[in-house]
Amino acid sequence: MSYKNKLTILILVFLIIGVGIIWVLIAPAFLGITANSQNFLDQKKELVTIKTEMASFKDFDTNYQEYNTQIDKMEKMITENVLIEKTLALDLIEWLEEKAGQGNVTIKVVPIKVEPTISQSFNIATFRLNIAGSFSDCLNFISKVENSHWLSEIENTVIVRRDNGIDVTLILKVYAKPEIVVQN
Repeated sequence: MSYKNKLTILILVFLIIGVGIIWVLIAPAFLGITANSQNFLDQKKELVTIKTEMASFKDFDTNYQEYNTQIDKMEKMITENVLIEKTLALDLIEWLEEKAGQGNVTIKVVPIKVEPTISQSFNIATFRLNIAGSFSDCLNFISKVENSHWLSEIENTVIVRRDNGIDVTLILKVYAKPEIVVQN
């Protein structure tokens, strides 16, 4: 091998070693820069989120009275239009009997006493309904009850098939206005 070839090989070896050393020293720095830039982008997104939340809190703080007024209006609307007064339970029973008569369904309404739980925000007037008629008539009646203007819930539905139709027994819970306690 000639001197020129040995020199070329030696230069190549030093060049490869130099590139390897540079790669070992510089590559972690570039990886660190990449990780730091990703961290920076994440922090920037978090900062934008925090600024949005701060603006939301400032909006809530400045408009608190308006929000509170709207909530009061909604509560008033619910208690006046959706919840039944305990004294109007007879009106509900008459309404149920009227709708049953219109829908060719026989009905028996029995009030049930249910003990209130601590977590209940409203009083609940509970009734057991025994309905008899054709399947479609009973279904239409139940649909009318569900879509009435009272806030109600149907539970424990039992359907028994008969020769001339069906018998349905269900529990109807109607949410009632809270009783106002007058303190002397």
